[in-house]
Amino acid sequence: MLTFAINRGVGAFQAATGIRIEEKHAAALHSAMLSGAKAALRHGLEVGLGVLKDLALAHVQRSVPDAICALVPGDGVLDNLAERYVREALETYLPQEKRRAPMSAMAAKD
Repeated sequence: MLTFAINRGVGAFQAATGIRIEEKHAAALHSAMLSGAKAALRHGLEVGLGVLKDLALAHVQRSVPDAICALVPGDGVLDNLAERYVREALETYLPQEKRRAPMSAMAAKD
């Protein structure tokens, strides 16, 4: 009975710790993605969405390689996140007049 209780306690501790570690890595990944997307905007809209995404991804890979290794995102996940964060950064951090170029025109440069 004591062994059972110890094993349950150890299992609960490992589960809770694993979840906390995963949350920490996910938060770090998203924070780095946002920072990378904002930093990529310095290069301007002319470079196209693909380049902005690549710059954001490069920032993430340099900033939080441990998070990427720990989370093991599937194919296309980081690329999708990069596109989301670049588009959000464009909408949030660029002045309204600079955003008038349609996103489809940016995507055409890819």
